[in-house]
Amino acid sequence: MFILPYQSTSYVFQGIRVQTIRYLTVGGRFLWREDDSLDVLHDILEPNGIYLASPPVWVKDTVFCQVDHTRTKLSDLYQWEEIPLTDRETFCWRTYYLMAKETTQGTTADWLPVPVRERLEPYSLQEVMDRFSSLPRDT
Repeated sequence: MFILPYQSTSYVFQGIRVQTIRYLTVGGRFLWREDDSLDVLHDILEPNGIYLASPPVWVKDTVFCQVDHTRTKLSDLYQWEEIPLTDRETFCWRTYYLMAKETTQGTTADWLPVPVRERLEPYSLQEVMDRFSSLPRDT
């Protein structure tokens, strides 16, 4: 299974909706992979000081885990910009920004495309974002 702890915020700036998504990755390029027999909360996340704001959500082989930023010490983990580009082992937060026009009805239209060659191995970033977008709205 792949474990994808995340934080997400959204705001409107000058008629543009900006959604910020921070994923906890391995080396900024790989999804966190663990044995399927392990319990995501009790065997993996909580022993590593990562606490969730809501229950984990499975989408195919990926477990999306919304991180509780009040209980989790986020500063204990690196930002992607802080590690060497060749690092393939260090856990770090990788931030992505999605932008779209905000309509007068408060909905969004014309999201800018996700870069085609960007990957969070073993998937393309687009595949990861598609899975993320299928999460329940309150997650």
